[in-house]
Amino acid sequence: MSSRSPIPVSGLRFDVACDCFRHEPSGQLDRLQSFRMREYVCIGSPQQIRSFLDSWLERAQHLASELGLSYQVAPASDPFFGRTGQVMAISQLQQSLKFELLVPTHSADQPTACMSFNYHLDFFGSTWDLRNNDGAIAHSGCVAFGVDRLAIALFWKHGLDVRKWPANVRDALGFG
Repeated sequence: MSSRSPIPVSGLRFDVACDCFRHEPSGQLDRLQSFRMREYVCIGSPQQIRSFLDSWLERAQHLASELGLSYQVAPASDPFFGRTGQVMAISQLQQSLKFELLVPTHSADQPTACMSFNYHLDFFGSTWDLRNNDGAIAHSGCVAFGVDRLAIALFWKHGLDVRKWPANVRDALGFG
């Protein structure tokens, strides 16, 4: 066992914002090579992680509605590669470990993942020997917002002139 203290009974939560980079050339505005992401991470018991993710799924839908964005929540998997990766992606779907909030950014028929909700099970807890107070390996989950994608969705839905956006959307964003 590591020399670090166990995870508190209340769990741990982190608020992370970062610039992300990827090498995926694309002509689509929602597939930027450099983008901003805001992420909330929770570490604790399986029940705490499920509660955290369920709460954020509800909050995200409320936020999308408040911003006047149409959306759908759909099961998802990460783009794992190779045969082992395909099995991992299927397992992720079967266990309901990842969901995405899909919002139109350039097409209503092909909405874009603007938020993701991920349950890592005990992967990081096992990797870093993170343990709860009862000695069990800690679980983790995260909720990530694609800040640029949400902004693009707002412009796609409401237009480029923010002054012409619906008053309730401007109010929700603090634009008055």
